[in-house]
Amino acid sequence: MKKYSMAVIAFAVICVIVGIAFSIKKMPKVAYSNDSSIATETEEFGEEEVKEVKVNMDHGHLSLVYGAKLEVVSKQPVDEMPTASLENGVLTISQEVPKKDFSIRVSNTEDAFSTTIVVPEGTVLTNTDVNADEVDVKIQGVKIENMTFNIESGDVDITDSEFASFKANITDYGDITVDTQHDVDMNNFSAFTNHGDVVLNGHELSDK
Repeated sequence: MKKYSMAVIAFAVICVIVGIAFSIKKMPKVAYSNDSSIATETEEFGEEEVKEVKVNMDHGHLSLVYGAKLEVVSKQPVDEMPTASLENGVLTISQEVPKKDFSIRVSNTEDAFSTTIVVPEGTVLTNTDVNADEVDVKIQGVKIENMTFNIESGDVDITDSEFASFKANITDYGDITVDTQHDVDMNNFSAFTNHGDVVLNGHELSDK
């Protein structure tokens, strides 16, 4: 009986070791990006009008703010630089990183892995649609009629912005924080995060 018990324990230990090894193999690798691999790229669009913003990103930090002119500023590894295009008033940001190259990136460069969208002061966007894997999103002071976020992991932080409709879905880890002085129509407010908090004007909500 004792030998049988020892065999069961040994088998269980082997299973645990194999499971850990498999999990480690699947985990993203940690990669250090030095200053030479981080580049800054600015796309300027002159006096062209923007009505919508569509974003598809794999990882990084995304910001949307008001400024003097329409431009997109990215500080990313050169091989992961997002592209920006404007057509019929729709600004599209795209970033694709091969899944096999996914890794946790660290760098000493300030604002590394960031993309900032600047729209002219006073612009009212009809739609902002963000689809992302591992991206933190910050929107500050921009008036947008409809905001939509579908993110795997990352935080959504909305500050001093006015909107008519808000939809945010985080399928894994992340917080949703909305702080606005404008009226919020709760019939058009939807926020869900699988692991995180939903906070509206300082009040924590259950997923709505």
